[in-house]
Amino acid sequence: MLASFRLPAFPNLQIEAPAPGTVKRHEQHIFLWSPQPAGRAATGEPDWPAKVERLPVLLNAFKAVSAAKLKQHIPGSIKITAYEEACPGDTAPPKPDHCHCLVFPQGVSFYNLPQNKLGRLIPALCSSMPELEAEDGSDTDLAHWKAGDADAAWDPPEMPQLDHQLAWMQGELKGLHLFVCAHGSRDARCGAIGNALVTRLSELVWQQQLDGQVHIHRCSHVGGHKYAGNVVVYGQLSPCDGDWFGGVNPENAADFLRNLVEMEVGSDGPLGNSFLMPLWRGRSGQSPSEQLEYAACACASAA
Repeated sequence: MLASFRLPAFPNLQIEAPAPGTVKRHEQHIFLWSPQPAGRAATGEPDWPAKVERLPVLLNAFKAVSAAKLKQHIPGSIKITAYEEACPGDTAPPKPDHCHCLVFPQGVSFYNLPQNKLGRLIPALCSSMPELEAEDGSDTDLAHWKAGDADAAWDPPEMPQLDHQLAWMQGELKGLHLFVCAHGSRDARCGAIGNALVTRLSELVWQQQLDGQVHIHRCSHVGGHKYAGNVVVYGQLSPCDGDWFGGVNPENAADFLRNLVEMEVGSDGPLGNSFLMPLWRGRSGQSPSEQLEYAACACASAA
């Protein structure tokens, strides 16, 4: 077990150094921004309950995933997380009874999506998985797709499709998207370090004129409070698309952002990056054992 320590800026909070293999396997990640209740305090921080699945929009999303899984429309695991823009001016909050929906690794957005459309959107969008490669290296289809760590053939029925309204609403997410866990009602470490990190990253984006290239979001609990601050990175052109990092804080935020932005297209994520690799926790689409194998390769290449 790693020894805990305290950051000088947060002397009352015990944290641990991030460790690889600490991200539960999931193939897809859905982020939902729902309207905040009237009378919310103007703190700039989300007013999420400790368990965000109690939010109506997230509850509907979980129900949609469960129903689609029963019908074998969705293989593998889907992670659902609440989010908000760090800079309110970037994207206006959703209208009442609507939500903003971001879906990765597809890298698509649905702004002001009627909440009653989630049950149609999730199975239609998340069942569209790319062709994968069989273990022997040959091409295969979804019938050979592995759900989680268990070998299980997936023979889906006819897939649901996006209706015309949903297809018209779909947009492409460009640039680098950083989701920082700032769920203070769930854990004090994420609330304190996460929100301070969001502020610092937003300042750096503005100072370095990276607006439109790098997008900072607050998000709800992603797991691993003790590794705060936790950052999930997505970007279709980024080598770190789907990578999770811990131990990011206002003091090392500038180096963290610089290393992400300066990564060469085509490189294998943080592999070989002496700054990012010690902060790496795992990757979307990988099991914990695969994450540990990746980390072992990084150690071997650095030796």
